[in-house]
Amino acid sequence: MIALEFPPINEILRWKDLFESFNKISIIAVLAATIGTVVFLLAGRQSAKTAPRGIRNIAESTVEFIENGVVMQTMGRDGLGWTPFLLSLFTFIYLCNVPGIIPFLQMPAT
Repeated sequence: MIALEFPPINEILRWKDLFESFNKISIIAVLAATIGTVVFLLAGRQSAKTAPRGIRNIAESTVEFIENGVVMQTMGRDGLGWTPFLLSLFTFIYLCNVPGIIPFLQMPAT
Protein backbone atom coordinates (compact mmCIF):
# COMPACT_ATOMS: atom_id res chain seq x y z
CA MET A 1 0.00 0.00 0.00
CA ILE A 2 1.27 3.46 -0.86
CA ALA A 3 1.47 5.88 2.04
CA LEU A 4 0.07 9.02 0.47
CA GLU A 5 -1.66 11.66 2.48
CA PHE A 6 -3.52 14.43 0.73
CA PRO A 7 -4.38 17.62 2.57
CA PRO A 8 -8.02 18.70 2.61
CA ILE A 9 -9.05 21.12 -0.11
CA ASN A 10 -9.71 23.83 2.49
CA GLU A 11 -6.02 23.88 3.40
CA ILE A 12 -4.94 24.29 -0.22
CA LEU A 13 -7.51 26.84 -1.36
CA ARG A 14 -8.19 28.76 1.85
CA TRP A 15 -9.52 32.27 1.38
CA LYS A 16 -8.59 34.71 4.08
CA ASP A 17 -11.41 36.34 6.00
CA LEU A 18 -11.81 40.02 5.16
CA PHE A 19 -13.07 40.97 8.60
CA GLU A 20 -13.60 38.94 11.72
CA SER A 21 -16.51 36.92 10.37
CA PHE A 22 -17.03 38.31 6.86
CA ASN A 23 -15.69 35.56 4.62
CA LYS A 24 -16.14 34.26 1.08
CA ILE A 25 -19.58 32.82 1.79
CA SER A 26 -20.76 36.19 3.11
CA ILE A 27 -19.43 37.89 -0.01
CA ILE A 28 -21.34 35.47 -2.26
CA ALA A 29 -24.56 36.02 -0.27
CA VAL A 30 -24.21 39.82 -0.42
CA LEU A 31 -23.46 39.68 -4.16
CA ALA A 32 -26.51 37.45 -4.74
CA ALA A 33 -28.77 39.89 -2.89
CA THR A 34 -27.26 42.87 -4.72
CA ILE A 35 -27.52 41.27 -8.17
CA GLY A 36 -31.13 40.23 -7.58
CA THR A 37 -32.07 43.71 -6.41
CA VAL A 38 -30.34 45.43 -9.33
CA VAL A 39 -31.92 43.11 -11.91
CA PHE A 40 -35.46 43.79 -10.71
CA LEU A 41 -34.85 47.53 -10.24
CA LEU A 42 -33.52 47.84 -13.79
CA ALA A 43 -36.38 45.75 -15.15
CA GLY A 44 -38.90 47.94 -13.34
CA ARG A 45 -37.49 51.09 -14.90
CA GLN A 46 -38.17 49.92 -18.47
CA SER A 47 -41.44 50.88 -20.12
CA ALA A 48 -44.27 48.42 -19.70
CA LYS A 49 -45.91 49.67 -22.92
CA THR A 50 -43.40 47.93 -25.19
CA ALA A 51 -42.63 44.25 -25.52
CA PRO A 52 -40.17 43.09 -22.87
CA ARG A 53 -36.60 42.56 -23.99
CA GLY A 54 -33.28 42.11 -22.28
CA ILE A 55 -33.31 42.22 -18.51
CA ARG A 56 -37.05 42.89 -18.34
CA ASN A 57 -37.67 39.64 -20.23
CA ILE A 58 -35.69 37.71 -17.61
CA ALA A 59 -37.53 39.43 -14.76
CA GLU A 60 -40.98 38.86 -16.28
CA SER A 61 -40.23 35.20 -16.95
CA THR A 62 -39.18 34.74 -13.34
CA VAL A 63 -42.29 36.49 -12.02
CA GLU A 64 -44.56 34.42 -14.26
CA PHE A 65 -42.85 31.21 -13.15
CA ILE A 66 -43.41 32.05 -9.48
CA GLU A 67 -47.00 33.24 -10.03
CA ASN A 68 -48.20 30.47 -12.33
CA GLY A 69 -45.88 27.62 -11.42
CA VAL A 70 -45.74 28.01 -7.65
CA VAL A 71 -48.39 30.30 -6.17
CA MET A 72 -51.41 29.47 -8.35
CA GLN A 73 -50.76 25.73 -8.28
CA THR A 74 -50.27 25.48 -4.53
CA MET A 75 -52.30 28.33 -2.97
CA GLY A 76 -54.66 29.52 -5.68
CA ARG A 77 -55.76 33.14 -6.09
CA ASP A 78 -55.70 33.70 -2.32
CA GLY A 79 -51.94 33.21 -2.32
CA LEU A 80 -51.10 35.95 -4.84
CA GLY A 81 -50.12 38.23 -1.96
CA TRP A 82 -47.19 35.91 -1.27
CA THR A 83 -45.73 36.38 -4.76
CA PRO A 84 -43.22 39.16 -3.88
CA PHE A 85 -41.88 37.22 -0.90
CA LEU A 86 -41.58 33.96 -2.83
CA LEU A 87 -40.02 35.78 -5.79
CA SER A 88 -37.36 37.32 -3.52
CA LEU A 89 -36.70 34.00 -1.83
CA PHE A 90 -36.45 32.09 -5.12
CA THR A 91 -34.15 34.69 -6.69
CA PHE A 92 -31.83 34.82 -3.68
CA ILE A 93 -31.56 31.03 -3.37
CA TYR A 94 -31.00 30.64 -7.11
CA LEU A 95 -28.27 33.29 -7.20
CA CYS A 96 -26.60 31.77 -4.11
CA ASN A 97 -26.51 28.35 -5.76
CA VAL A 98 -25.01 29.53 -9.07
CA PRO A 99 -21.47 29.96 -7.59
CA GLY A 100 -21.59 26.29 -6.56
CA ILE A 101 -21.12 25.42 -10.24
CA ILE A 102 -17.94 27.49 -10.50
CA PRO A 103 -14.81 25.61 -9.35
CA PHE A 104 -13.15 26.79 -6.10
CA LEU A 105 -16.19 28.74 -4.95
CA GLN A 106 -18.39 27.45 -2.19
CA MET A 107 -22.12 27.61 -1.99
CA PRO A 108 -23.31 29.99 0.74
CA ALA A 109 -25.17 27.11 2.36
CA THR A 110 -21.94 25.29 3.26
